[in-house]
Amino acid sequence: MKEQASTIVFARQINEKFTESLMIKEVTEVAKSACKDALAFLKAFADNDYTMRGLKSDLIKPEKASTIVKKLDMTSDEREKMRVLIDQDIRRDRNTELVREKRGSVTKEEYLLNEQAETNAKLELIRKAVDENPTASIRKLADITGLSKSAVQRLKKLL
Repeated sequence: MKEQASTIVFARQINEKFTESLMIKEVTEVAKSACKDALAFLKAFADNDYTMRGLKSDLIKPEKASTIVKKLDMTSDEREKMRVLIDQDIRRDRNTELVREKRGSVTKEEYLLNEQAETNAKLELIRKAVDENPTASIRKLADITGLSKSAVQRLKKLL
């Protein structure tokens, strides 16, 4: 009975936060029914050595996450902060971030900064080679710098 009383108190507190609150009698009845069903399920679950195999399918019927989200009228910001009631897009985004993190991927901005730094280093290398050998051909500059002819030609246009 103690769990049922605390469940009813909790349900009333949640009901007060809704934009359209339900009647207290209705909230109390739903909380009592839910508590009774949950206790029956937990007792059967414990008697079955804490496995779902072999239990009656009508003991508990969970609703889909999308149904719960619609009933509670949750915003996308609220859903992003949750661990359980998330839709497929949020789950995919979280998985993508996790995979990128494991792989050691960097953000687009970091990548572009690294590429720009490498390009600047190659430009400086070519600039020094051109200063030392002003009449050198692209092939000769490629031999001096260790870069390919096409890279030297492309970078020389940027000078």
